[in-house]
Amino acid sequence: MRTLLINVLVFTFNICFLATLVHGSNNHERKSYIVYMGELQAGAQITSLIQSHNNLLSSAIGDQKLARESKIHSYGKSFNGFAAKLLPDEVKRLSDEHGVISVFPSTRRQLHTTRSWDFLGLSETTKKRNLSTESNIIVGVLDSGIWMDCPSFSDEGYGPAPAKWRGQCVKGANFTGCNKYFSMVYQPDIAAPGIDILAAYSKQTTITGYPMDKRRAVFNIISGTSMACPHVAAAAAYVKSFHPDWSPAAIKSALMTTAIPMKIKDETAELGSGAGQIDPTKALNPGLVYDLSLSSYIRFLCKEGYNSTNISLLVGGKKRYRCSDFKPAQGADGLNYPTMHLQLKNPNSTISAVFHRTVTHVGYQSSVYKANVVSPEGLSVKVYPSSLQFSHQQQKHSFKVTVKGGSMANETSILSALLKWKDSHDHSVKSYILVYKGGLMF
Repeated sequence: MRTLLINVLVFTFNICFLATLVHGSNNHERKSYIVYMGELQAGAQITSLIQSHNNLLSSAIGDQKLARESKIHSYGKSFNGFAAKLLPDEVKRLSDEHGVISVFPSTRRQLHTTRSWDFLGLSETTKKRNLSTESNIIVGVLDSGIWMDCPSFSDEGYGPAPAKWRGQCVKGANFTGCNKYFSMVYQPDIAAPGIDILAAYSKQTTITGYPMDKRRAVFNIISGTSMACPHVAAAAAYVKSFHPDWSPAAIKSALMTTAIPMKIKDETAELGSGAGQIDPTKALNPGLVYDLSLSSYIRFLCKEGYNSTNISLLVGGKKRYRCSDFKPAQGADGLNYPTMHLQLKNPNSTISAVFHRTVTHVGYQSSVYKANVVSPEGLSVKVYPSSLQFSHQQQKHSFKVTVKGGSMANETSILSALLKWKDSHDHSVKSYILVYKGGLMF
């Protein structure tokens, strides 16, 4: 019995000793942490930020040389902070520092894919191609950061340019600088891969953009809307190859109404992800589209208070457009857009708006679409008529959406509803309806 007791005590001591050793080794093992210091101050210079990060780290570690070796990266573009390999006691000291909001472990993330087109369901080997039309499509790119010598612009392996190409920029009636317009319409409209994208890069700046960085390359791993936009542009060109007669508005509508909803918990998710993530193959057959003509844009601009001179500058050309020559735009927004938005001028205002929309049938069969609405408590959304019957392609039908509700609670800044037009051929044409308080930034 005594021998058994001794063995148990020895075993217990060994377990405790092992646990102590393991715990001790963790206390002396440097691990990667992110030191988050909040938003960037206006006018903050990256050099001064880096210096403040280095000073903070040296103070916590107590050794400048070791601090330099432990430093991984300084963040000074989207937020203020840095990454470093730290010991537990150093994490504690940094957490107690004034100006440090939080210190948390840097975690490894599993890549969704190494090919963004596979992620979007449009692999390189897809059989859904219209090769004869593809070769006759011209894609215009407007980007101030283009580096023309980049290998991405090489035309090696491509056939001749389309016969209609005249070797200079194609200009049309596209509105790219109307700030008042953007305040009325869902921005962004759509989401696409834009995080850690291998992209063409300018030699005019260094890889990190930091003054002490001397490295330059024609490709870089970048994140941002400039990475997402080319995916959407390519998806639009893909849809255009199957529907060469569709307008830009029809293509945009197809991409928006067939997009995959994104699961984001943030209340302002709809303002950050738009109608969802693009699904290029689904956009080929949206069922219905919200189309826009030149006169539609002009009527909208007239409703927004633009005069003949401003409209002519936006549209281009020598023709003068007078608002009196056009039928007034209807509804709260006056635009036949795939989404509907109401910005409350007063946070305590009651909700009341009417939206007028017209859809064009682009399906291959006669169809009956029925409206399905999902709305939160306190927001009433009605659709008139609630059923639309189409017998042939390009047939148009108009409908009206009324949105009503009381004043929004103080803690609520956005109310979001969803209208789906569904038929028996597996079409589901989604339109988001958003009501938000004035002053909300997006």
